[in-house]
Amino acid sequence: MKRTLFIFGLAGWFMVLCAANISAELTIGTVSHVKGQETNTLHGFGIVVGLKGTGDKIRGFRESGNSLLRMLELCGHTTATSQDMINVKNVALVSVMVTVPGAGAREGTLLDCQVAALGNASSLEGGRLLLTSMLGPKPSQNPLDSIIYGQASGDVILENKEQPNRGRITGGCRLEDDFFNPYVQDGVITLVIDEPYANFSMAYAIESAINDDSMKVKNKNMKAKAINQNNVTIPLPPEDIADSVKFLADILNLPLTDVPRIPTVIINESAPSVAIDADVEILPTTVSHGGMTITIPALDGTRPPQPERFANIDPEERSTNTQNIKLRALQESLNAVNVPTKEIITIIKMLDAQGSIQGKVMKY
Repeated sequence: MKRTLFIFGLAGWFMVLCAANISAELTIGTVSHVKGQETNTLHGFGIVVGLKGTGDKIRGFRESGNSLLRMLELCGHTTATSQDMINVKNVALVSVMVTVPGAGAREGTLLDCQVAALGNASSLEGGRLLLTSMLGPKPSQNPLDSIIYGQASGDVILENKEQPNRGRITGGCRLEDDFFNPYVQDGVITLVIDEPYANFSMAYAIESAINDDSMKVKNKNMKAKAINQNNVTIPLPPEDIADSVKFLADILNLPLTDVPRIPTVIINESAPSVAIDADVEILPTTVSHGGMTITIPALDGTRPPQPERFANIDPEERSTNTQNIKLRALQESLNAVNVPTKEIITIIKMLDAQGSIQGKVMKY
């Protein structure tokens, strides 16, 4: 049966919460990061074994059989042939990815791995990744010259039962090298403004906050400079070279005042989960999905008749509201009628695609 959901407004307590000024909470460190402190990605290709008949169908994906055959040869088993691999169903060729934190990591650190089937395996549940060399972050043109940054192996855990050909290995990669990310280049520190804060107003606000702090800008010829909407450079004063960590920590803790905050929605489809700022609004619209119609009325619209599936979140009359509906109110209403998070994410993406969400939607 088709369901219709009408969203009318917000309770008074929620209106007060949304109207609160939260810009004073922002610091330079909450809207930017230091250049050189970006994450690095290691990659590799390996074989998952021990599957219960859910591995690659080698007749339709010969690369899996060839990889297994090659691994056997490297281990000294030279009698196996490609014909012997045809009926194997408990192995899968996979891609392995590892993210090294932006702060860096030391040799011996254990990091989580993300594993995804490359062939036609139906599930990686119960499988174990054989020892896999992790390369990167910059691939070499000659495979023989590739540097091995880590070794990965371990039991595969499915994070989402609806995606059985993808999984995670907790602490499955051991780094074989140190990752140190320098944050001072030629005596200059560069701040990179994060999405969704990257705009000219924010860059100027960061520049002003640093230059207005007399304790940091002792030499007027060494001021911070906004290069564009994404980057702000800060010369490192000579007297702070020996204590650059404290200098940078003080910079990142400087408050940003009178900066308009961009309402943000963060979506993680693999979890699935969604985080919505309280001040994200929805323009009047109607969307239909999965046998359900959602109507966001205009500010001056009258209250339609209540349908059978109705979730009222405003005990007051619609005429008392002077703001657009908040996206968080829609999320709560959908939760009230037991709409799964995956479907809520789909609805949010539909609203974003039609330009109805007044904020920045970020997907991870």
